[in-house]
Amino acid sequence: MAATMAVDEPPSFTSTTTRSHYSIVTTRGESTHGILCSVARRADETDLCSADAHNADADPTWYASGRSAELHASSHSITLPVGDPRPMVKSEGFRAGELVKVRSEEEILATLDADGALDGLPFMPEMKAWCGGQFRVTRRADKTCDTVEFRGQRRMHDTVHLAGLRCDGSAHGGCMAGCLTFWKEAWLAKVPQGGGSILLPMPGPATRRTGCTSAQLDSATKRSENIYSCQATRLLDASQRLRWFDPRQYVREVRSGNVPLLQALGQTLLFLFNNFQNMQRRFLPERMRLRGGSFYPFVLGRLTKTPRETLDLVPGEMVEVKSKAEILATLDRRGRNRGMSFDPAMVPFCGRRMRVLRRIERIVNERTGEMLKLGTDAIVLEGSVCAGTFHGMCPRQTYPYWREIWLRRIEPRPSEVAESPRSEGLAPVGATPTTNADPGAVDG
Repeated sequence: MAATMAVDEPPSFTSTTTRSHYSIVTTRGESTHGILCSVARRADETDLCSADAHNADADPTWYASGRSAELHASSHSITLPVGDPRPMVKSEGFRAGELVKVRSEEEILATLDADGALDGLPFMPEMKAWCGGQFRVTRRADKTCDTVEFRGQRRMHDTVHLAGLRCDGSAHGGCMAGCLTFWKEAWLAKVPQGGGSILLPMPGPATRRTGCTSAQLDSATKRSENIYSCQATRLLDASQRLRWFDPRQYVREVRSGNVPLLQALGQTLLFLFNNFQNMQRRFLPERMRLRGGSFYPFVLGRLTKTPRETLDLVPGEMVEVKSKAEILATLDRRGRNRGMSFDPAMVPFCGRRMRVLRRIERIVNERTGEMLKLGTDAIVLEGSVCAGTFHGMCPRQTYPYWREIWLRRIEPRPSEVAESPRSEGLAPVGATPTTNADPGAVDG
C-alpha cells in the first residue's frame, strides 16, 4: 500500500533553471539534502532520486528507488512508481559558454541502463576518449530537430552540446556523418572559474549498482550485421514531440544563453512564417498559397531532371560556394539535386570561400540504423554547419552535404589546368536543362 508523505511547498525543493518542474536528489546515508532524505526515509525507507517526467514542462513528477509511494506537494498529488535503482546526479542547469568537466568513465557507466543509455540517450563508445577532459558548453540541447521521422522538433531535458565534440564513427562502422554529440548533465560537472570541478557525491560501493559495463557499451552499438544504434537512431527514445506553437521553447533559448534576445525574436518570426507556409501546403490548393507555400528563404527550383558536375574534390582543397541564383538553377521543384536537398541553412554560405573537410562515403540511416554507402558526391565544408536560423533555433549544428555542382574550385589542380570540369546537362542560370537523374542518390 502506498505511503503518504507530508512535504513543504514545492519551492523548498531543489529546482533547475531550465524546467518549470522540480527535481529531488538524495543518496542513501548522505546528509547533503538532509530534509529530503529524512522525508523519504520516514515514509518508505527509500531514497528519492531525480527523474524526468518524460512530459515536457508537466506537473512535477518524482520516482522512488524503493516501493511505490504517494507524494502530496501543495495542490499536487503524485503517485511514485518503483523507479530506476541507478544512481542519479543533480541537474546542474548548465548554460551556454560554461566550462564543464566530463566525469570519469566509471561514473558515467554507473548512470546507464543495460543498453548503455540514460533516459533513452546512449553514451557512445566514441565519447569515452573525452572522459576527464574539460570542455565548453556551446548550447543547451533543450530541443532538437527530428531527423528520424521529420515531424518538426523534439523536446529534450538535462542535455547539452560541448564545443567540437563530434562522433568520429569509429564504433559505428566508420560512419562519416560527424554528428555533434549529446551530453546528459549527469555525465558532467561544473568547473568553477578558479579551477577544479564541483562533483556531487556518488553512491558508495554498498549501494551503487553499475547499470552498464564497458563491454556492454561497446556491444550495444550494433544490433545486427550492418545495423547500428547511436544517439541519432535513438533520438525518439531520448525526447518527446515538441509543438511548434509552444512559446516556452523560445523563452528557454534566451534564458539558457543559447540565442541573444533580438536574434531569437527574428528567428522565431521566421520559424512561425515557415510553419504558416507548411499549414498552407497541407490545407490549401497551390494556386491559393503564398509563394506556393515554399519556405523562406525560398530555395525551390523549377527542373524536372537535375544536372551534375564532377570536380573530384579532395579534403584540404579551397572552393567557393556558388551564388544562390546559380544553385537554384540546379534544383528541382522540391529543392533537390539528384535527390539531395539544398537546405535553407546553406544559403548564408553562398559566395563564401571554404575548405573541403571530407567526402561523405557512408553514413548510418537515422531511421533504420542501416549503414548506407553513398554512390554520389556529398561534400562537407569546414565551418559549414546548420546554425538553426531556419529550423527553430535547433542547436545541433549538423553538417549539410554539398553537391559538387554547387561549388567552384578556386585553384585548379595541375592535372586539370588544360581541361575544364566535367559537366552533364548544366544550363545557364534561369534556363531549364534536361539531364539524367542519379538513381543512386541518397536524400540529404
